[in-house]
Amino acid sequence: MKALLSVGIYRDIQVCQDSWEAQKPPDCHVDLFYQRWFPEVEERPYDRIRAERIRAAEIAMAGGYDYLFEVSDDILLPLDALEVLIASRFPVISGLYRLHAENSGGEHLMCRIMNQDGPQDSNDRYITLDDIDPKDPIIRASQFDMGVLLLNKEALRLLAPAVGTEEEFISRMMYLKWAPLAHTGVRCGHVKENGKIVEV
Repeated sequence: MKALLSVGIYRDIQVCQDSWEAQKPPDCHVDLFYQRWFPEVEERPYDRIRAERIRAAEIAMAGGYDYLFEVSDDILLPLDALEVLIASRFPVISGLYRLHAENSGGEHLMCRIMNQDGPQDSNDRYITLDDIDPKDPIIRASQFDMGVLLLNKEALRLLAPAVGTEEEFISRMMYLKWAPLAHTGVRCGHVKENGKIVEV
C-alpha cells in the first residue's frame, strides 16, 4: 500500500513540514510531493492552487497510488493523521481544523452541517465542538474545506477532474451521491501568518 502526500508550498513552516514527514502509517509507504509557488508574483494564485491539486491527482493515478493525501502548507498534522484517515475506510474523508478568522469571519471549524431550523440565514452552519460525538467521530457535512483531505484510488478515478476547488469537488461528490465526511478525531493545527498555531 502506498500514499502520495501532496502539498502546494508558498510558505516554509518547519513545524508543519516536520508533521507531514512524520506520517508513517503501518504497512503504507508514503511519498512526499511538494510544489512550490510564489503568490507575490502570480496574479491568479487560486488558479495555481487548482492546477497543483489536479497535477497531484494525475501523478497519484499514474503512479498507482492507493491514496492521495492533500494538505495545505500551513496545516500541522497530528502524528497519526494519515493512519487514522486510512483506517476509516471511506473513499473521501477530511481531517478537522479551524479556519483563519480573516478568511471566514471567525475561527470556525472547517466544515458545515445541515441545520435548516438554526438561527443562521442559510440551511447549514459551521459545526461546533458540541456537535462532536466522541463515540462516533465521523461528521456528515454539507461542505468542507480541502486543507486536509484523503482520497482513495476509487475516489481519485471518479473525482480527479474536480479536485481543483472546493465548489467543483463538493458538486461532483453530490452528483455521485457521496456525503462529504470529516473525521473529528484528526484534529490539526492551522498556522497563522504571525506563526500562531490555532488548535481545534
